[in-house]
Order: sequence, then structure tokens, then C-alpha cells
Amino acid sequence: MHIPDGMLSPAVSIVTNIGSFAIVAYAISWVKRFFDQRHVVLMAVLGALIFAFQMLNFPVGPGTSGHFMGSALAGIMLGPWPATILMTAVLAIQAFMLHDGGIVALGANVLNIAIIGPFVGYAVYRAVLRVRSSRTMTYVAGFLAGWAATVMPAIAAALELWLSGRANLTLVISAMGFWHAVIGIAEGVITALFLGYLLAVRPDLIDGSQPAQEKTMRTVLLTLGVIALIIAGLSFFASVRPDGLEFVWETVLGYE
Repeated sequence: MHIPDGMLSPAVSIVTNIGSFAIVAYAISWVKRFFDQRHVVLMAVLGALIFAFQMLNFPVGPGTSGHFMGSALAGIMLGPWPATILMTAVLAIQAFMLHDGGIVALGANVLNIAIIGPFVGYAVYRAVLRVRSSRTMTYVAGFLAGWAATVMPAIAAALELWLSGRANLTLVISAMGFWHAVIGIAEGVITALFLGYLLAVRPDLIDGSQPAQEKTMRTVLLTLGVIALIIAGLSFFASVRPDGLEFVWETVLGYE
């Protein structure tokens, strides 16, 4: 769901760039004041994992594909402000080095994926667990957080396209919402599985309980690192179908 250059109007691009990077600047100041430095290595490994997963597109329907976004997982594990920085770094690397997502549109992508995604995912996860906290509800909360953190950024992207004068509001919201609701199912499942693994080996990383032994932390980091390498290798077999945004842009809205 990375918006490339040319989809948004100059006005929308300017506003989203200014707004997003003002929020990122605050996130940096927040992390400097409050973030536990013990989690810096986790942040780096998690960033590599999310970066690798975003390269692996999977088919979700005729003519379209999706990929794991990771915003909810980052928000749950790190908190929304550190997750904003992590996801912004991932998006910047993708835009400047891989040309995945536009440079002029980077502010819009940061707003959607690095700000809305983590905050929505974190809020949904915490809201579900306030109803009842248990292992089963952790899976449910993770799934709903991943799903919501996929759909809401898609709705935001749809609004940005509408504000840019590129699409009818009802048409673009319904199309983006539908396809990303489907993609969000996979996002929710992957998020829930990761949280289930962490709940088994390092529950302190997601629920604030007492830290496990340090050797367990090394095991978690090694496991996440190995998964990142495996996923990076599998990216060569990723689906070549357009992702949900590109499919809506080309097929539903009729742009080349």
C-alpha cells in the first residue's frame, strides 16, 4: 500500500509531508525521553523483519496481491511512538533505495503506515485485552489489531486520493476498504502468531510482566533474525500481481 509519486496532488503531498514529519519529530523526542534503551536491538531486528516481510507479496484475489505491513506488531511490541520511528525508517529506506513508494509521497506513506497503523493497532490490541486478558484473547487482540491497522491506513490513503481529486469518494473508499479488509486477514493472522510466540517465550515484550532471562531474549532476537533472512530469500518468489492500492488505481479507477 505504498503510494508512489504521481498519485497525489501537490497540495496533499505538501500537507502530509509537513504533518507527518512534525509528528515523527515529536516521536523522536518522546523516545529520547522515555524509551528503554534495552530494546534498541529488538527495534533494529524487528525493523529488519518487517522490511523483509513487506517484500513478500502474496495473492489475495484475481489480479491483486498483498503483503504484511507490520505496523500493528511494531506498535504492540514497542509502543506507538517508537513504532512510528521504526516504520518511518523502513519506509524511507524503501523509497530512497528500492523506489518502493514515492519520495514526494513519503509523508503520506508515513502518515498512513508509520503513524495511523501503529496507533490503531496498539489501541485495538489494548482495547480488546481490557475486556478480558488471557492467552486466547491475546491471539484475538493481535488478529483484530493487525486487521484494523491494515484497513484504516487504506481508508486514509483513499481519502488522500479523493482530496487529490483523483477519485470519487464512495468508490475509492469502498474499493480500498474491501481489498484491504481481505489483505488484513493475513496481516491479522501473522500478527497473532508472532504475539503467540512472544507470549510463550518473552511475555514481558507484550504485556509488561517481569522480564524473562537474558538468554531467552537472545533466542528471540536470533529467531526473528532467522525469520527475516528466510522471508528475504522467499521474496524472490513473491507474487508479481499489483498490490491492493495499485489494483484499485488501475482497475477500479482506470488509471495507467
